[in-house]
Amino acid sequence: MPDRQGTEPMYDDDPTDSAHSPIDDQGRTPVGGEGGEGWLYLPFERDDATGEHKITIVREADGEEVRFTLPSFVEQGDELSEITLLVIRARQRWRELKGATESAIRELDGARKDFAELLRRLQTSEDFIDELLQIREHQRALDVIHQLTDGIRDASDKLKKLLGTIKTPGA
Repeated sequence: MPDRQGTEPMYDDDPTDSAHSPIDDQGRTPVGGEGGEGWLYLPFERDDATGEHKITIVREADGEEVRFTLPSFVEQGDELSEITLLVIRARQRWRELKGATESAIRELDGARKDFAELLRRLQTSEDFIDELLQIREHQRALDVIHQLTDGIRDASDKLKKLLGTIKTPGA
């Protein structure tokens, strides 16, 4: 029974003794080789129009399926095995890269939030510093007013002394 419309199984019946066959009762065959552990081939299909082989593998642990198409000239079992192992390794690298990318995005988001908080603090601090500078300027202005007041009082005292020493004519 084909998986996709317009395709037929590559082989109709397995003539081998089922008791000694690696094919399970669902028609799945273990992927051999290093890195193929836990993966199973589903029954192969062949596209009659193109001669291409439709290959589906499934990981037993979680049911993840990977499908790929091979050209008609790939017919040797060892070639299929090598290509399948390459596909599995590429899938694993893709998953690792995807995980690393998601982690990096989470880290970037955290850093962005921290940076936004620092900018908010800086703005608040800048406003506070601006107020301190205004207070400092007001304090300087107040100091100048006090100096002017002291200077005027000093001048007033000196003027009073001067006026006290000056005798008015006719007095």
